[in-house]
Amino acid sequence: MTDKKNNGFKPGHTLSKGYGRPLGSKNKKATIQERLTQFLLGNVADLQREYDRDMTTGQKIRLFEVLLPFASPKLQANSVSMYEKVDEDTLDQMIEGVTAKLIKNKETQQIKANEQIEEANQD
Repeated sequence: MTDKKNNGFKPGHTLSKGYGRPLGSKNKKATIQERLTQFLLGNVADLQREYDRDMTTGQKIRLFEVLLPFASPKLQANSVSMYEKVDEDTLDQMIEGVTAKLIKNKETQQIKANEQIEEANQD
């Protein structure tokens, strides 16, 4: 009898005949990630020096574009689905609240910038 949980194979049945990866050993992706991490950690000073002295602004931006997915979690497309249950009036209120906060933050930044300009002019 076949087992649907095991993709139609009988429990204990294998086609590999012992040629597969041994149980408990790391796969290629994990091995590569581990070696890359060791390389980066071993060369932090050299990489920082290269970043500070030799890289153009465009190269620095490209570096962040490449590395950012490894440093931050990926958002899923269905993470916005909670808004499907929010009525239109509530959603409008939420948008107005966020907009008001953004405007207030922008005004605060402008005030701080003006204060810095005034301080610089006084010197």
